[in-house]
Amino acid sequence: MCSETVKYLKALAGGFESVNMGVYKGNIYGSDTSRIFAMQRKKDVESLVDFWKEKVKDKYFELTHPVKKIRTKAFYNIQYGMVNFVIMADSNYENIWIIAQLQNLIDVVIFDNKIFRAYHSNVSPILPHINKLYNVVRDKPKKESHFFGFSLSQVRPYHHFYDHVKFFLDFGNEKPVFNKKSFFIPKSCELEEGGSRVFLFPNVIGNNYVNQKRSSLVKILNERMEKCVYKDALLHSEGERGKIGKDKQLTIWFGITGQKRSWLEQIEGCINIIKKLRPCFEGVVLYIDGMTAVQGEKVVNEEDDAVYRGIKKGLIEVEGVEVHSLVGWDYREKIVCCDTVDIFIANAGTGCLVPLRFVRKPGVLHSNNKLFTFPDEYPDSVKEVHKSYVIDVVNGESDAAMHVSYHIPWQHIFNLAAELLNEIKGTEITSLDVPPVVDIKKAYDKEMQAQEEIRSYFQLLENSIKRDPSSPSILRDVAFAFEKAGDIHTAMKIMEKAQLLRPQGPVIKRKLDEYRVALKKDISYF
Repeated sequence: MCSETVKYLKALAGGFESVNMGVYKGNIYGSDTSRIFAMQRKKDVESLVDFWKEKVKDKYFELTHPVKKIRTKAFYNIQYGMVNFVIMADSNYENIWIIAQLQNLIDVVIFDNKIFRAYHSNVSPILPHINKLYNVVRDKPKKESHFFGFSLSQVRPYHHFYDHVKFFLDFGNEKPVFNKKSFFIPKSCELEEGGSRVFLFPNVIGNNYVNQKRSSLVKILNERMEKCVYKDALLHSEGERGKIGKDKQLTIWFGITGQKRSWLEQIEGCINIIKKLRPCFEGVVLYIDGMTAVQGEKVVNEEDDAVYRGIKKGLIEVEGVEVHSLVGWDYREKIVCCDTVDIFIANAGTGCLVPLRFVRKPGVLHSNNKLFTFPDEYPDSVKEVHKSYVIDVVNGESDAAMHVSYHIPWQHIFNLAAELLNEIKGTEITSLDVPPVVDIKKAYDKEMQAQEEIRSYFQLLENSIKRDPSSPSILRDVAFAFEKAGDIHTAMKIMEKAQLLRPQGPVIKRKLDEYRVALKKDISYF
């Protein structure tokens, strides 16, 4: 395996910050790769699908070498994160070259001492892994057969469904599927653990480049995939997990995110919306949706769980309201549950995938001013938050859509939901006045500043304890921290414990007298 490609990979194995990468601009070599690149550049989805429909008839995945008139076939694949690398070689395991798949059939090719990317391909998730390939190629033993199948393994749900599954369902059903963690594998699939088989992503062109609004064929494929996933989930469900809503009961799906691009008022917003809706119904069942697990597993996400707990705590004393968490469930379970809800409120990223695309429920979409993952023509039963009620907040240094959180007055979302419920449930819910979003932002910023000051007070404890680690001094300084945070009741209780250990302490006695006066007057200490 002493080809130029292997030598090149060895040179890169020590790590690199950048590579000499070319951009394909035309039919340079007349190879299969050039033909695929050309179809991808033209966004010719139909021809690429036809290519796959012919290819799946073969046992092996074969292509001509990018620059030599040599027939090569895939003999190994390895996935790093979102990227699938497929290693190609001739019958003697020479003339090695490599395909990288991300969102398209081919995103990058590596041969000799060259790296080419396909037009419009995103290479940033690919480049960090290229320096790992030398050991893979060097250590890979020869095997007799290398039949190919498909992999539906992906770390991001959007790319799993809209770059992999939608095309797989069109042409890949007769090929086995790699039995690795996947968000959704149709029950009819033949699964394999690996062995000598080579697994490729069934990619054509990523949905980010040609979506349902830009191509009638992609719209057909997307909607057919969504319908298949929905039916497959219901057909193979193990029982009803959701509660079927009655006419006088409201069942609502509320999507959250504890990470990037979140509605910053989501906890208090959800609590206030449910409290306002509760008198209009005999009862309310609220499902909180967050992070989704791969098929057949459960995951824990502390950030989403914290949001769920905040909402549940705010509604715990509201009679007739049930709050259930869907955080960490898989898509099959979520689809079965969502089939029972009346409306949804969710962000317009991947968080709305289940209620908007799979189950097609009426609902309200909210987002920052940059992100809308599923542009399409929607019925009047799908409401979108008006941009005049949105203020974006950049998280960190990046202003990319995926990193931008936002402010929205909850009253605006309530009014959109109420409009839907009046149509669906026959209610007569009155709209609320909506405060200016700039006021919402100011209130949020003030609260964040107060919390930061509280954190700083408690951070000062460490230095105080180092100076005097005795128990009375520690309790005294903890009381000071609560005093600065505005919690005089707690400060006084802790200071009383300090006095038990240091009865004659003048500072402790003086602070207790101040606390008692403040609490007797029932005023803030500040």
